[in-house]
Amino acid sequence: MKISAVLFDFDGTLLDSSEMILNSWQHAFRTITGSEGDEAMILSSYGEPLEATMKKFFPNEPLHECVEIYRDYQRGRFLDMIKIFPNTIELLENLRKRRLHLAIVTSRITRTTHLALGKFDMEKYFEKVVTCDDTDKHKPDPEPARIALEALGVAADEVVMIGDSIFDMGCGRNAGTTTVLADWDHIVSDEDKKGEYAPDFVISEPLELLKVLDALEAEK
Repeated sequence: MKISAVLFDFDGTLLDSSEMILNSWQHAFRTITGSEGDEAMILSSYGEPLEATMKKFFPNEPLHECVEIYRDYQRGRFLDMIKIFPNTIELLENLRKRRLHLAIVTSRITRTTHLALGKFDMEKYFEKVVTCDDTDKHKPDPEPARIALEALGVAADEVVMIGDSIFDMGCGRNAGTTTVLADWDHIVSDEDKKGEYAPDFVISEPLELLKVLDALEAEK
């Protein structure tokens, strides 16, 4: 089986931003409702576009005001609070040596995606970055992945999509790619791993992706 490209989710897969995102949501809940939100409920929303989750959590509040409260918490904090996961750069270097096409498919907005990529000097690894600003359809819809596939000029059956949420797995599966769950941020439950968008592979640290690629390439 030929693998020619890898599509990466960003938050929770390459970017360690979970604490910042959780803190931002709790700031929004405290400001809007006067109390903190249920942490499990918040974690289950990771991977959705921000506005879609806002509508779900605060259906009776003005959307733009809720979004502004959330984003206001991150102003002046964002770059200081984000990290990348261990072995991320080593993985990207290995994939580049294999001459694979790489792209990011994220529900994050364009501005902060590129701010984070710039902080860690990661932009050089990716031929295409698809954010929530690039499409009106979002994960698990296949459209974000299809935009990346078209930009890279690759067929879906030659592509692996890796992410940390059921939204990523759904996007990849619906687009026709092989799906790999990045389980180092522990967002997806055991039940989700066996559900409608069950991943083809589950890995517990970034460099395990190389073993998955080797196994796929060895298939006849």
